[in-house]
Amino acid sequence: MCLPLAAVSAEREPAQRTLAPQPSVSQDRALDLVREAVDGRVLSVIPIEGGRRGYEVRVLLEGGRIQTIRVNSRGRLERR
Repeated sequence: MCLPLAAVSAEREPAQRTLAPQPSVSQDRALDLVREAVDGRVLSVIPIEGGRRGYEVRVLLEGGRIQTIRVNSRGRLERR
């Protein structure tokens, strides 16, 4: 059986990969995560690259100290 050359070359080409969209945590979810982890008053929430990369949350702690916590797009906290 003879196949046209185009059919044979198409079989050899690897399937085109599609990149899965990176998970993005919502602002409300980011605030919930920070409130669960830290006892303090949220002062501000700043989206990092429009919220696709996460949020930077500033929290007023007891004693007047301010802590900045980053919530990445997967919902993980990074304290600064």
